Amino acid sequence: MLKQIKEYQEEYGYKLKGIELALRYFYETLDNQPREGDGIGIVPFVYDEAKRHYIRQKAIRKSAEDPKNHKREEITLVIKKGMRKKRGLVDISTL
Repeated sequence: MLKQIKEYQEEYGYKLKGIELALRYFYETLDNQPREGDGIGIVPFVYDEAKRHYIRQKAIRKSAEDPKNHKREEITLVIKKGMRKKRGLVDISTL
């Protein structure tokens, strides 16, 4: 397993925390069961998906924590009462 970690760091540029989070995502979030004898070969397949997941979670937490960051849009409607044009009566027999 240490060989795989070293390979992922050198070849793919993965960080230790990223590898850990990818494994947590695969086993805890996606609810997959670890199998005896398997290494961490799943990491390259779920690393980017896990990264997107945790970035999304962080953004959700950040927006929920600070309500001052929510932008309020104020819309003012002005209804003008104008003069309506009066139309004359139409004689149906002339149509």
